[in-house]
Amino acid sequence: MERLLEQRADLRGRFTFVELAAPSRTIIPQYRQLNADVERVAARVNQRFSEGSYRPVIVLRAHHEPPRVFRFLPRRDLCYVSSLHDG
Repeated sequence: MERLLEQRADLRGRFTFVELAAPSRTIIPQYRQLNADVERVAARVNQRFSEGSYRPVIVLRAHHEPPRVFRFLPRRDLCYVSSLHDG
């Protein structure tokens, strides 16, 4: 996202990356570190490129049931789904 918004200023305010992130294995230090890294990068990108109410990166960390996930699908231009269940 950061590189995209650096190179394509025309997408600022028009493109948002939304991560529906399920907390997983939070007792494992490496997973906690990964979560912290994701939050840190999202904060950095948002600090650089946010304007008004626009935030380029939104991380929604919670358990998301399929109906909640499906509500996001009609609003996307691009969608990537890894696994619906970890493991």
